[in-house]
Amino acid sequence: MSKKTAQKNRISVFWEHNPFWKVLDKSIDGEGYCYACGARFGKETPFHLEAAHIHPLRNGGTSSYANHHLLCKICHAESEALEGVDYWLWLCLKSHFYDLGSIVPFDTETVNGVEKAFYNESDLEFKFKEHPLPFARLMRYRDGRVPHYVSMWYDLQKDKERLLSSGEEGMDKYVENFFPKTKRDFAEHLCRAVMGELYPKYEEILQFGVAISEDVEKFYNDKYENI
Repeated sequence: MSKKTAQKNRISVFWEHNPFWKVLDKSIDGEGYCYACGARFGKETPFHLEAAHIHPLRNGGTSSYANHHLLCKICHAESEALEGVDYWLWLCLKSHFYDLGSIVPFDTETVNGVEKAFYNESDLEFKFKEHPLPFARLMRYRDGRVPHYVSMWYDLQKDKERLLSSGEEGMDKYVENFFPKTKRDFAEHLCRAVMGELYPKYEEILQFGVAISEDVEKFYNDKYENI
């Protein structure tokens, strides 16, 4: 077994043992599925899935299995521009609207002893009608048209400072009531706003992602020092 295959096997084993992961509704079958879109790959084509860093090495990410997901080439390319809270929002959104690698969900059934997949356009129509805002935001994430979470936070701080320095009466109270007090508060607010009605379903995994994003090295050292 090659080193590359062994690494991907270890990544699968790691994530299989995280209970919240099942929230994504993507079966992890060895190396068979992209964690984001669910694209299925047979055992004869294991290298079509790539080991993708969650927190980039260039920004202090680790090489542990905890800091990797298995993504197909398309999702890996999309995720390269995303980091931290942005990455986890994209991951949950893509998981919700994609099934087995297609924007149109599939149903599977066995025909003459062979499992086959069939398009289920009514399921996509239901998802789109129930959650049009998250779907639109997924498309914006995919096309790189969403401002990064960190830059949004710094812009918010500039607005806060500008308002506080305006000298207007009652502005300090306004800022206290309507501006998130910490970066962590802002992350939660952003996740709720982006996910809309989907937020309760993905709350646990998003909180996990925010925890990693806010203090990556400490999180890994506390949780996964033996991985």
